[in-house]
Amino acid sequence: MKHNEKVQRQYEVLRCLNGLPRMMLILKERDNIPEFVLHDLCHPNCFNLRKAAYFVDNPDFDCLRGVVGLSRDEVYFDKQTIWDKPDDFSHLMQLSPFNQKVRTIEHSSLKRTNGSEQAFVQELAQMLGITQPTACTWDMKFDNYGLLIFEKEAFDDTTVDEYLLNGVSILSFCPLC
Repeated sequence: MKHNEKVQRQYEVLRCLNGLPRMMLILKERDNIPEFVLHDLCHPNCFNLRKAAYFVDNPDFDCLRGVVGLSRDEVYFDKQTIWDKPDDFSHLMQLSPFNQKVRTIEHSSLKRTNGSEQAFVQELAQMLGITQPTACTWDMKFDNYGLLIFEKEAFDDTTVDEYLLNGVSILSFCPLC
């Protein structure tokens, strides 16, 4: 990738991430904000993820649960349209088999049991049909942990990987739906 293309790609991602907090406030009364945030994070102008599944691990209650899943094969809206027509987007997310599958996943806490994160990610990815999984984890408030399992649209695109953890951490500020 040429230097100018790399800089443009980074600019697009940072622009997306920069606008998310304001957009989240616009929909502050909705309880499915993680769906909107994950859609933007998966968008080609952001991290360009084909599939992504977001989980929260709560060691105190020995529970890891699926919060939201997005497959661009099932749900794809123009980035601005989801914020302008939130009811339409929410309806499609409710109908999404991938999202439904992610939301039904409940497991004992991976952090509490000190299980193998890599093996668990592979197990979940296989269950969800994510063929080339990558995962990232991050600390959340109240001693919880976030887990995102995803598949990139372009597996070899590493241009914006350095921003990924900061980007997905925005999910920590969303209410759990």
